[in-house]
Amino acid sequence: MLARIILSASLVLAAAAPAFAHTGYVLPNRFFLPEGGSVTTQAAFSETFPMPEVALRSPSMSVIAPDGASLAFDDQTTIGALTVLSSDLKAPGTYRLTTGKRLGRKGYVTDEAGSLVRATGKPDHTKLGEGIKILTSQTVTVSDAFVSIGEISDIKPEALSRLTIELSRHPSCLLDNQQIGFNIRFDDQPLAKHTVTISRPFGPYLGEGEGLEYRTDQFGNLSFSKLHAGLYLIMVRHLAYAPEGSETDVESYTTSLVIDVQGRGGYRKGCTY
Repeated sequence: MLARIILSASLVLAAAAPAFAHTGYVLPNRFFLPEGGSVTTQAAFSETFPMPEVALRSPSMSVIAPDGASLAFDDQTTIGALTVLSSDLKAPGTYRLTTGKRLGRKGYVTDEAGSLVRATGKPDHTKLGEGIKILTSQTVTVSDAFVSIGEISDIKPEALSRLTIELSRHPSCLLDNQQIGFNIRFDDQPLAKHTVTISRPFGPYLGEGEGLEYRTDQFGNLSFSKLHAGLYLIMVRHLAYAPEGSETDVESYTTSLVIDVQGRGGYRKGCTY
């Protein structure tokens, strides 16, 4: 179980999220199996979760077993706009299904007095103000989901990206009548007053566009007294100067996590409700 305690946050609903870009996600067909069996997972990029628009492929895709071992998916097949992953999970406990750290497309950003702004193409330096720098950038994405077999087990997920999402409760033990908190960190430091986008399936049909935006508090936390039972895609983006030795000046980080919130009366072995 994650040891970090998430403090309550005052949430500010900003608006329906604008279409910055497609968001990568991994979505298993089941989040809890009473006994071992096959789990099928779709991986894709989409602006309307969970309708796949571009297949998500990554050489670092893996299943992290309860004992911490990194396992390859038994099968990976790309069919049109999505990648289908399958794995036979037998040992009891909680598994992390992840794309791993995925380096993607390159582009440009501008830097004006330390403020980084995404550019849709290479900016024309003759049209920029004095002192504005044009920098190269590359996307860095990680998409995760957790599945438990038989019972839950403690998880201490490795930070596969500088940008991380932590839950206040075990990902297999989320109920719609309990407080659920998130902690957003970058380089293991809280991202204060930072935007987090939360999407429900087929959000446009619910009047939520591509998701609703909230902001973390000064400790990088946000919490909900309850979320309605169902699936949610939690997504965070952040621009930052790249580490030394990177291929570009800046890296554009996106981290996403798909969770399932159970209805009242839900029970999974090992959970404390």
